[in-house]
Amino acid sequence: MISAKVVDLPHDIHGLTTIADDGSYIILLNARDSRERNRQSYLHELKHIEHDDLYCAESSDALEYDRHQ
Repeated sequence: MISAKVVDLPHDIHGLTTIADDGSYIILLNARDSRERNRQSYLHELKHIEHDDLYCAESSDALEYDRHQ
């Protein structure tokens, strides 16, 4: 299961994904961003979920580089 919440995040963070206690994913989107930017961030976070990035030992910088290619 995947849910999304719009919350206040630092300006340089557009979205992030976390795992709830029940194993479901929660995508957090920045309340400061536009609707379109949040849509893009949501789709980007879905890529991380699809590729099991939250369970990967690779650095977050390397994962971000891979997902933006």
